[in-house]
Amino acid sequence: MDNRDNIANKIKIQDFLDILLIISILDIEKSKERNKFIKALLIHFIIEMPNLKQTFVFDKYYDSYHDKNIRRNILMDLWIFLLDIITFDDKVISGYILHTKKKLLIDFERPMIDLSTNILFLKYFPSKICLRLDRTTDKKIIDLLLTINFRTKKLELSFEENPMKLLKNKDLFICTKSLKTLKLTCVFTTEELKIFLEHCSNLQRLKIFTDLLDFEQLSLLIDFSNKNPKVFSKIFCVAFDSVNIDPCLVKPIPENIVIYLENIQIESNFLEVPTIYKPLFIEYFYRYKYTKNSIFLTDAVSFDISKSKHVTLNFDLYNSPFELDTFIFTSLRCFTSIQYFFLQNIVISNEFMSYVLESNSITQLIINKFVCAVNFKCDASKNTIYNQKLKYIYLEDSLSYISMDILIYLQRFKGVIGLKLIKVDIESTEIDLNSLLDPLQKEEDKIYLTNLEVKTYSNNVKDSNFLHFISVAYNLSKLNEISYHVYNITETDYFYFSKMNCLKDVFISIHDKTNIFIFCKLFSNCNSIHNISDLNIEISKITKKNIQFLFKIKNLQMLRISCDEINYETIKCFKKKYFKNVYFKIENPNRKKRSDKIKHYLDLEFSTNDSRIPDYY
Repeated sequence: MDNRDNIANKIKIQDFLDILLIISILDIEKSKERNKFIKALLIHFIIEMPNLKQTFVFDKYYDSYHDKNIRRNILMDLWIFLLDIITFDDKVISGYILHTKKKLLIDFERPMIDLSTNILFLKYFPSKICLRLDRTTDKKIIDLLLTINFRTKKLELSFEENPMKLLKNKDLFICTKSLKTLKLTCVFTTEELKIFLEHCSNLQRLKIFTDLLDFEQLSLLIDFSNKNPKVFSKIFCVAFDSVNIDPCLVKPIPENIVIYLENIQIESNFLEVPTIYKPLFIEYFYRYKYTKNSIFLTDAVSFDISKSKHVTLNFDLYNSPFELDTFIFTSLRCFTSIQYFFLQNIVISNEFMSYVLESNSITQLIINKFVCAVNFKCDASKNTIYNQKLKYIYLEDSLSYISMDILIYLQRFKGVIGLKLIKVDIESTEIDLNSLLDPLQKEEDKIYLTNLEVKTYSNNVKDSNFLHFISVAYNLSKLNEISYHVYNITETDYFYFSKMNCLKDVFISIHDKTNIFIFCKLFSNCNSIHNISDLNIEISKITKKNIQFLFKIKNLQMLRISCDEINYETIKCFKKKYFKNVYFKIENPNRKKRSDKIKHYLDLEFSTNDSRIPDYY
């Protein structure tokens, strides 16, 4: 890439594919010479890409005969060469490659040592390519961006240090005509912000995340928005430095910019945003905590100005679950922009249910410590409202048993995709649950969940079968993620797991020490086996059959196992050849608790010169 002028013969995509097809048909064996030739072809093609007069359309070639006849090992070699090029031969950056029918997902920062470090995981960035850059690669990324024709529509830049190394280059024009959305996360000076904004006039949307904003920087952003009315900007900052600043001196905020603020900084102190500043900023968080002499704010005008998106009402210091009254709901209805609603130590009443159902903005509802004081069946006959906006419901720590006819209420939120039940005690799971809802309701008419988390700390077998309880209102066949922490896995649970076709992330924890966990029975659905990428298991004992079943999960990327008992004969089933591309960790028993024989085997089987430390198997 550094000597691109020496490459005389540049090829196009059709020629490139034809040559790869010929190599496949001739069955040329893999060798250093073949690799060198294919890598040269790839570099030729990459350098020709900026000269193409039209954008490369992946779908045009995806279903062609090339895809079916080019040997798979050649395609894999191409991806390895490509990773070497775009990561500048940085061997620390390892790639997970996940093939699906229509897309390829890559995470360049595979965790190698510690899961607690700040690392990007594939599941959190399913449609992005992330480049990790350090000081030695700054110049190379600039050279690369200067070389290619930048057609990206969305770009996110995050800097821990000075961003101007990348942005001050006058020849590097990141904000091209193709770029529509730019997100920037960094701490900048006023001069750096001024230089950055000079590049942003062609954008449609601009998002900036920073720690501190001062008066001069605020003025720059206001001027930029006034000069560029077609650019909509969102600014998220932790604090505004208001030392010796008169809010009246700040220019009016134009309609195409929104500034979210958490605190006002006066010298080294962080304070709540005073009322005088509220016409300028939006308080992203509104937090109310009950104290003995506190009064819940009922200033509707102030609420309307704040437009907070994250609202917390904490009544933990109240001597019993607090029941919200009409005055509080009147005030809450002034939060027209609320998206995240968190409540602690409350009574779920009819009026509360009506408020949430009627909301056109709340997307996430979190309730911690609660009791239910409502007859759901009675309320259902009066309230026929359905809500499509709410996406996630989290219920944690019920202070009393709740009636199972709560499903009548939950079923009214048709847009929900995520459900979390933590320490929620259901009256019983043995009655005919289907009698609660419309018996004519078809499976496809139920609400499809993609994320489910259930945690119960009960040691009572009767408190199991949560999946059966949930399935009355929800269809579980399209679950992507499930975290299931229960006393034991029942036959009913095995049945519902077999219906889950799209599982990717699975976390199973069983409290019962006598329960024998059977992997092949849990994942009897073949589609589920092919999709799982992250598997976390906490059980009393793992068997040879369980380990042998893990070999069938071809796309597995992360495997964590925790058990009370594991012997040498079982450990010997773990073979490195089956886990070459898997982050594999035995969390319990940890290294100190393992026998010398087990430690020696794991060290011998999994240790490499440049890989994981022994504590991570």
